[in-house]
Amino acid sequence: SLPTSLRILRVFVCRRWEFPISIERMKHYTCLERLALYHTSEHLVCFPLGVFPNLRSLSLGNCEGLEKVYIPEGIEDDSLASLSICSCDALEMIGKETVRVEATTELPAPNLTNLLISMCGKVKPVVVEREGEVLLPKLQWLSIDNSAS
Repeated sequence: SLPTSLRILRVFVCRRWEFPISIERMKHYTCLERLALYHTSEHLVCFPLGVFPNLRSLSLGNCEGLEKVYIPEGIEDDSLASLSICSCDALEMIGKETVRVEATTELPAPNLTNLLISMCGKVKPVVVEREGEVLLPKLQWLSIDNSAS
């Protein structure tokens, strides 16, 4: 088990690696501010946002099995400021499923300032406004390329 005092975790090129922290234990990692996962195995299929209480930066790249980066029911992601997702070919969803518009997701992250989605061809479009409410009010930098979004 990793120490809960961990502030930064970077994992690169670990094809047989399984994420070492269970969803139930993530809330105890109150010091974790930055997380980067690159070239991980097919074991990482889903990644929940908002469960690390102070995570400010999340970078995911070449996570070949990753299908969903989601916000669990009843969770709000108030700390995330930077989200970068690149070359995750199986990724279909970022955020929460929308009820009103089929085949879209919404990303309620009020403190997100930077969002990069690149080379994720299957990802559903991300809604940034709902009934006049801006879901990303602090967004300053947005880059989306070669994605369905």
